[in-house]
Amino acid sequence: MPDREIWERGYAREAQRSLLPIAHSLDDALEIASAFVDPLFDIEGTATGTWDPQGLNWGLTSRSSPDKWRKTTTAPIVLIG
Repeated sequence: MPDREIWERGYAREAQRSLLPIAHSLDDALEIASAFVDPLFDIEGTATGTWDPQGLNWGLTSRSSPDKWRKTTTAPIVLIG
């Protein structure tokens, strides 16, 4: 990213306005986005099954550990890039 400090400040400002119960820091958001996007571009094809917006993973093949992001919400998580 071109200027991390600017992105961190801007993301923090927008996250304060968000209704989402997760990803309140840029690092948190990047980790969640990475769990979704990285398997899509992985040559080994690890993005199998369906994206689970509650578990934040691709079926049972996710390489990340989304447990720390789980919250008691039933609303789907939408990432806008």
